[in-house]
Amino acid sequence: MPFRESYFNNFMLKISRYGEFNDPFDLVLGEYGMSLPESEAEEFYDMMPEYYKTLDYYSETYLDIEAGARASLAILCFSEIFENILMWSHYADNHTGLCIGYDAECDFFNSMYGCNYSMNVGELKPVVYTEERPQFILPSDLVNNTNDWFKKSIDWSYEKEHRILLPMGNATEIALEPETIWGYKIDPVNIKKIIMGCRMKSEHKQYIHKKIASYDIELIDAKPHPSCYKLKFQSYDANSDVNIVYNLGMDV
Repeated sequence: MPFRESYFNNFMLKISRYGEFNDPFDLVLGEYGMSLPESEAEEFYDMMPEYYKTLDYYSETYLDIEAGARASLAILCFSEIFENILMWSHYADNHTGLCIGYDAECDFFNSMYGCNYSMNVGELKPVVYTEERPQFILPSDLVNNTNDWFKKSIDWSYEKEHRILLPMGNATEIALEPETIWGYKIDPVNIKKIIMGCRMKSEHKQYIHKKIASYDIELIDAKPHPSCYKLKFQSYDANSDVNIVYNLGMDV
């Protein structure tokens, strides 16, 4: 995540909603009928006139159901790994941000925020990576079945993602200039590690070090490896992290 002072003041996890993902296929199912040859598609649609009276009727029904399902739930995404340099570039503000490790066994990830109107809510589950895109047959299939929300293209498999669905009704609005985001509060005792990006500013590292001093959290520094295209990680030493200005003879 990008560095934000506000995170260490309230420990709120930013949630994502439908339409906010960088993958245009995420949470968007393909329509089974459209994948059929034209002759088979006509026969398929004729079998369900209540849904396929007209293209407009189908589209409106689909959008209404999808909007309701998407509006009621949000998603938090996690990973099994923290070493991948692509993920640091994509999600941690080009290595200037941080990666936070949470206890996956804590209540937050195990039904603390379950609900009875959709499947798979409140439980951290691994993403399944597939070659084929999930599809739906009837628009009503989108109401309660969220199994396909845990499926992504195999091209994303390097992320080793886990995700949790959470009810929007329990989310808190967070005012951040210039935008407002939604989040879930998590007890900082469930934070086990904080890894700071190799380009993070020294003052940001010192800020984090002071803010978590009263918690049992391992603070780690990421550094570019001297001989490989990878990062190396070491315990953060606050005493050695000072700003230094070198005179290079620029006034000569």
